[in-house]
Amino acid sequence: MLGIVINPRAGNGRGERIWAQVRAELDRRGVPYEAACTEAAGEGACLAAALAARPGIGTLLVIGGDGTIHEAAAGLWHLRAAAVRHAGGAQRADAVRDADVEGDGSRDTAGGAGEAAALRHAGEAATAGATAATGCALAAIPAGTGNDFAKAFGLPADPLLALELALTVGKPRPLDVLLAGGGGLAVNSFGAGFDGLVAKLTNEAGYKKLLNRFKLGSLAYLITVLRVFAGYQPCDAELVIDGERHELRDMWLVAAANIPFYGGSMQICPGASPHDGQVDVVVICSRTRLRLLPILAAVYKGRHVGHPAVRFFRGRHAALTTAKPLYVHADGEQYGATPLRLEVVPAALTVIGAP
Repeated sequence: MLGIVINPRAGNGRGERIWAQVRAELDRRGVPYEAACTEAAGEGACLAAALAARPGIGTLLVIGGDGTIHEAAAGLWHLRAAAVRHAGGAQRADAVRDADVEGDGSRDTAGGAGEAAALRHAGEAATAGATAATGCALAAIPAGTGNDFAKAFGLPADPLLALELALTVGKPRPLDVLLAGGGGLAVNSFGAGFDGLVAKLTNEAGYKKLLNRFKLGSLAYLITVLRVFAGYQPCDAELVIDGERHELRDMWLVAAANIPFYGGSMQICPGASPHDGQVDVVVICSRTRLRLLPILAAVYKGRHVGHPAVRFFRGRHAALTTAKPLYVHADGEQYGATPLRLEVVPAALTVIGAP
């Protein structure tokens, strides 16, 4: 059975139009499904977790943009993590029960047995959820502005072709997750500094909705980049990758990427892979704006690699501290502010991509 999370407002209503197409095709083919629409920001995580925990749902299909995919992935991950914790509690309860059976009987067996039974029940229920969440693959039909996740996994823009990938011809692949110290996560990227501010302002901008109407939503990010570029002030920072410290002077941007794409079309980390168990970190530092101008054009083709203002790092753990608090985004959604600590969880989820 297919579980479906729809953001009808994605792409200025494109999500709703795509869902109408997909629903008609599923009904025509007799494919069983359960669907739920998001009505508010953050709701996608709860809906995804609820659907993934239901028996028989093997694929969770997301109709939306990077923000909706971000929420759905968070729901799958947190369901899995909670299930593992409960399963651990059940194992501890079994150990207590076994100790009672093998011991001298001096414990309060009624209370001990009741506690153990309760823990086992919770553990069994959560373990069932874990099996569902772990075995439930994430699929997507792009309906947003940037659709970076879709680009990374070769998902077609045509909704029915993307549906075919999810149902039959797509290839399941392991998906690493970037986990922040505060419990947040990203499947595309975290960003701090210039891009954190750009993400915040882009999501608040009225022109984003206007451009979406003309299928030019990816230009919204570029417009905000140009707006912010004129007045942004860099600051000093320290980046630690797997225990190795790096001083960053006049830091504009730090992006921790799980995939190459960023902001709609930018190839911010051309070598990033969501399957290698590592995070690729790009840092841009400069005292002058003039030095950065060539990067604005080059980054769309990934040709900023080798520019003297750009440095790349790779590792399992990353920590960023800054001289002043800087905005942070997770998959283009506002996350908070620095400091930021990250680790990679290898093969945390399964995603269905192009074969």
